[in-house]
Amino acid sequence: MNNLLSRFHFFGPLLYHVKLDNDHVEKFKALCLKDKNKVYRNNLAGHIKHEYKIDHLNLQILLQDVLDDFRKSFTAFYKIEAPEIYIKNAWVNFMQPGDFNPPHTHAGDFSSVLFLSMPQELLDENKEHKSEEINSAGPGSISFFAGVGGGMSNWRQDFTPEAGELFMFPADLMHMVYPYKSNVERITIAFNMSIANNKNYRNKILREKKSSDKK
Repeated sequence: MNNLLSRFHFFGPLLYHVKLDNDHVEKFKALCLKDKNKVYRNNLAGHIKHEYKIDHLNLQILLQDVLDDFRKSFTAFYKIEAPEIYIKNAWVNFMQPGDFNPPHTHAGDFSSVLFLSMPQELLDENKEHKSEEINSAGPGSISFFAGVGGGMSNWRQDFTPEAGELFMFPADLMHMVYPYKSNVERITIAFNMSIANNKNYRNKILREKKSSDKK
């Protein structure tokens, strides 16, 4: 049985991951204020005291290069033309010790989280957690869940992000953020995105799929 023409298939949700440099991180931090007139926690799933709405239009401008790169990854992953997307709403999380985000999904078509700070104390707490050989994601980590675990399925991805790391994913991808004990503040930006002309795009993809199936 020599020269077997085998292949294997990736399937499931696209999880886009990129690291931004420090100069860009500082620009995003300028959008993040503890403005009592923009408290946003009542709209969110997180057990986080300080969550505030931020200017999603300015965020879109700052992130346009990343959004364009995400669309390239979308096309490579799904083998279909990527849609035009726009940021629908955005907020900042000022995470404190004991705060956490339970398993949840988002509204819209795609969602994202950008980590703007990762204090050294929190990184040290993670190292201690891993040294104890505990079989779970570390303090302040983020986990993504695609379906139900079991068997040989690669259904879960855990990350202990550094400052500047950004994730984009389908809005219905389950994820969570773990609490931590260190007496530090960790800042993240989260936002939801929608497909421009969503109905037209979905109809176009459906037509392309039918045409492909006939070949």
